[in-house]
Amino acid sequence: MSPTAMAQRVVYRVMPEYPKLARQAGVQGTVVLDTIVSAGGAVTQTKFVSGPDVLSQAAMDAVRCGVMNPIL
Repeated sequence: MSPTAMAQRVVYRVMPEYPKLARQAGVQGTVVLDTIVSAGGAVTQTKFVSGPDVLSQAAMDAVRCGVMNPIL
């Protein structure tokens, strides 16, 4: 699914809390994740695909806390 289509399915978004050292170093980039969403809209699995490694865990943690409209 495209990033735009995925963004439209978000019901509740949690912004990532990136590591302080990454922020201080000015690390930026797009983190791409594969996610599996349950029929109830909860994110049940995330897998890091690409992007800055130092940002990946914070991105996955934020996505796991979000709620999506599932595709049934």
